[in-house]
Amino acid sequence: MSVSSNSSLFTLYLICISYVFCAPDCPVGWIVGYDECYLFHQNPLTWQDAMVYCRSRRAHLVKIETEQERSLIQNIIEHDLPGIYWLGGKDDAIEGDWRWQPSNEVVNETFWNHGEPDEFTGNEDCLTTSEMEQGLWNDRACGNYYGFICEQS
Repeated sequence: MSVSSNSSLFTLYLICISYVFCAPDCPVGWIVGYDECYLFHQNPLTWQDAMVYCRSRRAHLVKIETEQERSLIQNIIEHDLPGIYWLGGKDDAIEGDWRWQPSNEVVNETFWNHGEPDEFTGNEDCLTTSEMEQGLWNDRACGNYYGFICEQS
């Protein structure tokens, strides 16, 4: 096992200890919280490619439904895995009508960062979060490359 592999396992171990959310129900490398399994993937993909990747793992891009879940994700990205991450929300069908994918459920609970969503570039139809935004949400162009969070029930 290489030094890089040992370092990755050690980081995962520390994340598991610090959140006490590791459980045998989740695949190796996933974090458990609030009866869900989460995979934080830092290799950047487009929103669509991230969704395909999650589906290949029998999961979907994360659907944040409560403040507790948002807070869990925020703590992980602020303290352990900083970066910008795709979430499962999209408003590409009707501007301003945010839906969780692939279920097409309406995004009822929202945690938008101040001034968001702003459709700043004119085609910001996909949902992200990051440590820079304290775990709050931002709309970004779906073709950008970011990390992503898969969720498995």
